[in-house]
Amino acid sequence: MTFFNKKYFFCVLIILFLSGCSNLGFVSFKTANGEEPKDEKINTDEEIATIQEPIIKPIDMKSDHVSFVYTTKKQLSLTFNGMSDASTMEEILETLDFHKIKATFFVSANKVEEFPEIAEEIISRGHEIENNSLEQQDLTNLSYEEIYNAILESNTIIEEQTGTIPKYIRVTTVTENEDILIATAHVGLTAAVTDGVNLHDWDMKSSSSFKEFIASGAKRGSILTANVENPDIFTAIPIVAEVIANSGYEFVPLNQLMESSYERNKLEDIPGYNVVRKNSYDTFYNEIERMDTDKKQVALTFNNWGSEQTITNILDILKDSQVTGTFFIDPVAAENNPNLARTIVENGNDIGIRTYSPIDITQVSKQVLQEELIKGFQVLTMAIQKQTAMYFRPDYGIIDKESSQIVATTGIKNIALHDVDSKDWEQATTYEIVTNVLEDVQEGSIILLHLQDNLNTVDALPMIITELRNRGYNIVKLGDI
Repeated sequence: MTFFNKKYFFCVLIILFLSGCSNLGFVSFKTANGEEPKDEKINTDEEIATIQEPIIKPIDMKSDHVSFVYTTKKQLSLTFNGMSDASTMEEILETLDFHKIKATFFVSANKVEEFPEIAEEIISRGHEIENNSLEQQDLTNLSYEEIYNAILESNTIIEEQTGTIPKYIRVTTVTENEDILIATAHVGLTAAVTDGVNLHDWDMKSSSSFKEFIASGAKRGSILTANVENPDIFTAIPIVAEVIANSGYEFVPLNQLMESSYERNKLEDIPGYNVVRKNSYDTFYNEIERMDTDKKQVALTFNNWGSEQTITNILDILKDSQVTGTFFIDPVAAENNPNLARTIVENGNDIGIRTYSPIDITQVSKQVLQEELIKGFQVLTMAIQKQTAMYFRPDYGIIDKESSQIVATTGIKNIALHDVDSKDWEQATTYEIVTNVLEDVQEGSIILLHLQDNLNTVDALPMIITELRNRGYNIVKLGDI
């Protein structure tokens, strides 16, 4: 071995020796500032699992936003925000049991984690537990990732503590942040639920005013909301229970209400949605005061709109009597209560056409009248999810040749008036309403009745039906004569 080879060999040995000594702690190397170099950290499997990947917002999913449920069943839901102390919750649960109400509680996950026994008691009484985030927080101003994590964490806590997997989350609003709906679906929940009818929106003056508030606000598919921390809840629940029971409706848990919902189509997906339009120069029309028939047939027709209770009473009378009629309802009211409008047709009745606004059609321009007819028709069609019957009835019964021809240019050829006026709208007594109908009725008669509250129509209707049948008349819809 040459001198240079020996020198190279010994240098290698020295380097290897010093490297080994360093690992054994005999030799240490320092950085330029005299500090010991830090070993590079190696993550364990547990540490790797905790490293969270960024949450990517999906582009193809979004949950429903629910403030009421589309259903024609006589059902609605009572929901509560929050979870109070044990004694308060026990009193609420006892009150609900007494009135045989099954409710839905939107509870914060932190409360469930702190008092799991209360949550378990709610479930054991037959009520539902749903998600109200970690601390009932407002998710509106959070980023998508923050919203997603808040919903996921609260859902996980509720499931771990109760064994129940929430399907819904209660939020204050979604109008300002659609990310809430996307994150709700991303986590796997069915819907984001906002307040429908809030029991604490009444004036707190008297039980009678509260009854009126509930009677006007509680409808098929309504979601009533109360706060468990509000002491007035113990006064409110019995009143609500009484009003709903007297109306023939029932409270069901939110999930059961959601399961009864019907599918809603977009307007353009409903067959016949565009048959009323500005595309006709044909001004022929058929003005009908009495149907042309020699058969003993008459048609019951109903104008305008009333409360849920009044219209439901009329529908129940018709159904129990196995009679159907033709309804000319307020499009704006149907737009605000599509469940009741759809119930009318589900019971076998027809809904005809009205202008969207209550107008004297003889006093508006051709363009305005056409637009009113088209909008009224489309709103009603959307509400009932099918094309309306092709009969138009003018407000106040006012019409002339020129306005009739304008109506015809939209494709509506039948203008339904009446030859028998019950005059129920004049605050007539029950006896007077019945008499007004029976005195003037004949073959093919079109009988005018009204749906407004505080009339005697509900009391008179069964008598009218009975007497017409006693006289041999068959009661039909306009389209069936």
